[in-house]
Amino acid sequence: PQAFLLADHAATFFAWPIDAPLSAAFIGASFWAAGVLIFWSARQDTWVRARVAIPAVAVVVTTLLAATLRHLETFSSPLGLVWIEVYALIGPIAAVLLALQLAAPGADPHSGRRIPPGLRTGLALLAGGLGAAGALLFVAPGAAADVWPWPLTELTSMTLGGWLGGIAITAAYLVWFDDRADLG
Repeated sequence: PQAFLLADHAATFFAWPIDAPLSAAFIGASFWAAGVLIFWSARQDTWVRARVAIPAVAVVVTTLLAATLRHLETFSSPLGLVWIEVYALIGPIAAVLLALQLAAPGADPHSGRRIPPGLRTGLALLAGGLGAAGALLFVAPGAAADVWPWPLTELTSMTLGGWLGGIAITAAYLVWFDDRADLG
């Protein structure tokens, strides 16, 4: 969140120095959006309604941890050390909680209401487009930086790629399960 609110000062107030304010704002806005999704999911009465956040959390946590480990030397500030600890712990904790939930007896019923076809098509296009862009940013940060509209470091490119991947997987989830109740 501080990356969004203090985008011009992210080199000082974030886990690693982010030189481009647009990158800081993008990352900060992504954290805010994730917070909203997780808050919404936590307030659901049933697992089937809450699970929409799980694929995005898995993709974002995994990609951010991978990017962090690849650029470990960049995270030398106290906030950077907290960042490393958080991303090293969230993944395993989330995996255990998911395994426990999947092992619980019961069914995950569909609400009976499908997502409107136009919206579902839009979500499919979003999943494909953002998935491709996210993969390019994460896997080939140098090539992505050549076509991105503002300057990116390798770490920032990988981070943006992880967030785009999280959005893409959420859109793909909505298309796959085709349940209007997942939209809130």
